[in-house]
Amino acid sequence: MLAGMLIVSVVFFLIVYRLYGRFMSRVYQLDPNKKTPAEEINDGVDYCPAHPAVLTGHHFASIAGAGPIVGPIAAAALFGWVPAFLWCLLGAAFLGGVKGQLDAQGYPSGSDLPGLQRTLLKDLFGWTPADFDAAWTEWAQQPR
Repeated sequence: MLAGMLIVSVVFFLIVYRLYGRFMSRVYQLDPNKKTPAEEINDGVDYCPAHPAVLTGHHFASIAGAGPIVGPIAAAALFGWVPAFLWCLLGAAFLGGVKGQLDAQGYPSGSDLPGLQRTLLKDLFGWTPADFDAAWTEWAQQPR
């Protein structure tokens, strides 16, 4: 059973790597020759090139937070091992893969992921959750 799950996982990730990776490269217009923000900005404080081993450690630490660990365990406890197995496969391929490609390419203008999300939300909807929070705070502080 475990060998079958391993084989399914390896085949799935190989297919996703070839097809979805190629698709995401076109969507994000990835350029292997593009300099990362650490190379472009390089202020010696926030933006400085790091050794690949350090980057790999940071990459795994940012992906393997509490959510990706606790989520499948909770899913397995509530729904069984099949949903947890699918959660791990699909989440790693379609969420972790996108984050990995953005990390490798560098976010636009040296922004971080929340900054990129704010920019995209502002462009798509004309507002961000921070705008809503500011409006709510202003309304809540008005005298009654």
